[in-house]
Amino acid sequence: MNVPYFQYTLNLKETEGTQKLIKGNIYAQEFEVTNKQYNDFLGYLKQNNLMQQHDKFKFDLSSFEEPALSFMKGYCAPRVPYKKQKFFINYPAVSITYEGAQAYCSWLTDQYNTQDGRKFKKVIFRLPSVQEWQIAALGYKEFQSWTLDDNTIKMTLPKDTLSEITKDGDVKTMRFSESHILYPWFQFYNYRNKYLNRFDCALGNFKFDDRVTSCMTHNHMPTADGFTMMAPVGAYFPNGMGLYDVVGNVAEMTNEKGKACGGSWNHKPEESTIESINTYEGADIAVGFRVFMEVIEH
Repeated sequence: MNVPYFQYTLNLKETEGTQKLIKGNIYAQEFEVTNKQYNDFLGYLKQNNLMQQHDKFKFDLSSFEEPALSFMKGYCAPRVPYKKQKFFINYPAVSITYEGAQAYCSWLTDQYNTQDGRKFKKVIFRLPSVQEWQIAALGYKEFQSWTLDDNTIKMTLPKDTLSEITKDGDVKTMRFSESHILYPWFQFYNYRNKYLNRFDCALGNFKFDDRVTSCMTHNHMPTADGFTMMAPVGAYFPNGMGLYDVVGNVAEMTNEKGKACGGSWNHKPEESTIESINTYEGADIAVGFRVFMEVIEH
């Protein structure tokens, strides 16, 4: 279902500024699409009386029962933040369909390409292929191939336990297929397949066994990663390309319907790696999406 065009003023600073270069003419948004961003799209549909499209692409909460239903209504609702309450506007948009994500990308494409003062003359916003997503999640700027296993990766070996998370160390070069890299913090060799740091703090938002306790117990954090479900985007540090939450938080849709990458708050760490491909059917509370941008004309 196409979305008819009506003029809408985008925040170009936000739209362009959050796009990080992957390679050539391919960029990716640094964050997963947020509730605010998706609600801007839904608000556009409602404002222009496009109710058939609005009802098709709105958040799908039909699978929820109370009390989860009330929580999700509040989670997805369009809100205006104020000093003491930010609501969930900067949390990832979930419980939307593949068709809704595609419609959002098409709407953003149409709007951007007609904005005065834009940086690029023509772009396409879209969902990534699995290969594009995996390379972006890896975050290695010097990658040589869009196929993970074909790449040679440089990592830093620590000189001692105190310097294991610094850049002061010996450089080791390995083929990705032999490196045992699972997570985007692989630059520090000892962490390439770990999901807890040396203080037992979680490095991402994953589903943990109840026996894994928070490293911040004095702050009464509810889980090992500090969140019972989704976390606000950017809660953890970015990968080497500046992308946040590429593993964990919410699985991210690809251009193949039913395939999402990177795992989520509802997947175990071993199911939330750079190579993880998670399946989904319809709207899912653990699945969102990240917009990629392909520059067609400068």
